[in-house]
Amino acid sequence: MFQRLRDWWILHSASAHSPEYDQAMERRLPGFLAMQAKTRRDTEDRRRREEAWWQEVLAMQAAGRVDEAAQLTQANAEELGRFVLDLYERIAMLYAREVDRRLALHDRPGAEAAAREAVRWMSVWASGSTSGGEGTARSRAMADMDKELQRKLAGSRVARMVCDRRLCLSAGLVVVDCADQPAPCAARSAGTLHSVRI
Repeated sequence: MFQRLRDWWILHSASAHSPEYDQAMERRLPGFLAMQAKTRRDTEDRRRREEAWWQEVLAMQAAGRVDEAAQLTQANAEELGRFVLDLYERIAMLYAREVDRRLALHDRPGAEAAAREAVRWMSVWASGSTSGGEGTARSRAMADMDKELQRKLAGSRVARMVCDRRLCLSAGLVVVDCADQPAPCAARSAGTLHSVRI
């Protein structure tokens, strides 16, 4: 009787993550510790599988195969859903990374297309919300991503290329705000109005 009262007190006062709590639960529900151990093993296994998948699709994205990675993810969504949390948000994150890769390659159309895909997948993710609060949080996350991607795209217009004034002048170009720092000139033909992106 005393042990039952002591266990009752522990279960109402001790941390749910403490050894005392676990032992009290084991006495109340034999097999509790085994269930907890199995849950931990399953969680660790899920995280390992999720990380292995994520590293694989990140490598595909970095190699310029983001669309293929997204298609494979969709095709295997049921299986992946067993161990990947927020699958569609992850696809959106892949496309957001692709925006950075495309901007680094000075591929603005590709970056804009990737940004649209990122926001589209965030919208798909948000539409799967199961409560009003979750929907609000996911919609906010989608808006935040869109805002950040638009900031990056706008920044690329302002900071795409610094050119050498001498290169522009020697090519017969009309120079606007051209800085005196050596770098390839972004202008393609003589007579093109060239605005420097710093």
